[in-house]
Amino acid sequence: MEFKLSPNIAIELPQFAEAAALYAKLLGVEAKQIDDHSIEIQQNGRFLYFDKHEGLRIVMELFVDDLDAARNELVSLGWTVVEWQGKGGRCYMKDPYGLYFNLWQS
Repeated sequence: MEFKLSPNIAIELPQFAEAAALYAKLLGVEAKQIDDHSIEIQQNGRFLYFDKHEGLRIVMELFVDDLDAARNELVSLGWTVVEWQGKGGRCYMKDPYGLYFNLWQS
């Protein structure tokens, strides 16, 4: 199984709109409203998604060719499934150190 680091990072927190505005201003870029719960900012091919969430969570992303095979391999290495919506949705996993990753089938 091949894992590739994605240029996408989600930052989840209650004050997502305020955080997105702060970082858009800091980086000198526009904030793009995705929906009522998500705002995207982009710079140099990297994307930050600010999503509404009751707590603070930073979610990095890994591109994979096969979601199920990737999930099974990571579980065998001590990762846990946090949220699983399948292809095209959130496939959040937590590594043994507490870091969150979304798996995205490309």
